[in-house]
Order: sequence, then structure tokens, then C-alpha cells
Amino acid sequence: MRARNVIDEVDELEASVSQSHNLVRGRVAVEMPSPVGIFLVIPALPDFAAKFPEIRLDIGCSERVVGLAEEGIDCAIRGGTLVDLDLVSRAIGQMRFCFCASPSYLATAPLLNHPGDLTQHRHLGFKFPGTGRRFIPTLTRGNESFTLDQTPYMYFNNGSAVTAAAVAGLGIAYLPRAEIEHQLQAGDLVEIFGDWHMASMPISIVYPSTRHISAKVRAFADWIALLMESDPLWRLDG
Repeated sequence: MRARNVIDEVDELEASVSQSHNLVRGRVAVEMPSPVGIFLVIPALPDFAAKFPEIRLDIGCSERVVGLAEEGIDCAIRGGTLVDLDLVSRAIGQMRFCFCASPSYLATAPLLNHPGDLTQHRHLGFKFPGTGRRFIPTLTRGNESFTLDQTPYMYFNNGSAVTAAAVAGLGIAYLPRAEIEHQLQAGDLVEIFGDWHMASMPISIVYPSTRHISAKVRAFADWIALLMESDPLWRLDG
């Protein structure tokens, strides 16, 4: 921990010198869910690099919830309701989901006229690695509401694995819309109950409450907040 503090102090010194020349510099270690990293952040990194050429990012993409202070992480993008009192959080967006399945699965499966019919189908579940916590989807339309809380046919702890299983025809999945946009356009997956609203997952950026937010971390946080705000698949409203 002392070594990490020394590194932070050196980075801050470098940053203060750089800011006198209108630059922010240093290394930022950030963790984020795979869909956020692969389908939003990484494609936009050339813009970040152009705006902040002296910031070096160390990006981790996984569904694992890391300990920021324990693992030397400057900030993290987190999904869901945050309960860790040792973290300062800032809401920046939301992850939108939809139900989908492959045409091959739907061709032989029972008809789907109402979300209640989902209980007669195989569905593919997601568990957060480390905690084993399930993400349980809810659909609403007007005054109607349906929560799919039955035991899944198969479990996965990686979003891309769930997508692959759905494309392979193993069952119905609830997946981030941004992750499967290509498969929907290509016809590999078909959206189900598109006229119903599926609850989104709030997305926040978090920092250790005991650590001063440096200029380099704030630069990244402001950049990703603006990035999410500019994308209808990720922004807070709409």
C-alpha cells in the first residue's frame, strides 16, 4: 500500500507540472464490465488518446468485482446498485437489455405470445463471477409486469459466452443491447417482446473514498461520462 501511495504521489507531481503546460499525464488503472469495455470504451479510445496523449490507461475488462484499494485500481465502472460505503460513486449511464434467441431455437420452440410463456422455454442465465449473484430480468408494459426468476437451463459467468450460447440455439437469453446489435442486424438473433420494457442496469464510475481524485482520473471519468451520454444505448435517459 505504501508503494502505491508513493506512485500516486509521483504521478500527482508529474500531473501538476504537466498542467502548467495544459497537459494531464500519468497512468490510470480502470476496471469495467466486458460489454462496456469492448462495445463502448475501446472503439472510442482513439478520441481519448487524441485528447489526453500523456495519459496511459491500464484497462481491465471482466465481470469480476475487483477491490480497488486492494488491487491498486484508480477507478472502476460498476453495474447495478452500489452498496460499498468505502467507494464514492457517480451515475454515468445505464446498460440496456433485451430478450433474444436464435431463429433455429424459435423455429422448434413453443410460441411466445406473452412473457409468461417464457416459463415454458429454456433460458440462459448469467451469474456474476466471485459472488454467484444472478441477474434476474423483469419486463413491464403499462400496468403489467413479469419477472423471469425460474432456474435457468444453463448458467454462464461471461456475457460473451451467453451470447455465443444464444446464437448456437441453446435457449432464450437476456443480453446487453449494445453487445448483440450486430447479431440482431445480421439475423443471428431475434429480439423477443420488443414492445415490452426491460429494466436497465444503472452504470456508475466509482473511486476509493480515501483517495484524492487526481486530475488524470477525473479526466477519464469526465470523458467516459460524456461518451455514455452521447450514445442512446448507454445514456442515462431516453
